[in-house]
Amino acid sequence: KKMKTVAQYIAQRLSELEIKNAFGTSGHYNYELLLALKKSDEIAFTHTFTALEAIYAAGGYAKTTKVPGCVMIS
Repeated sequence: KKMKTVAQYIAQRLSELEIKNAFGTSGHYNYELLLALKKSDEIAFTHTFTALEAIYAAGGYAKTTKVPGCVMIS
């Protein structure tokens, strides 16, 4: 059995925690995680231009849906 990468494990755990949306910036340091999320088809990623925008988006999402918001920045 092939071992999972850290990025694949994080994507799996987020899915198990019923995270459906993540907000953040894309960059070199979170590239593998973003690829793992894309392959999972269970978590949508909304790109923001700044970390602050991602924080506000995740907070607003959590307040309106009662589901935890997830922020990923690089």
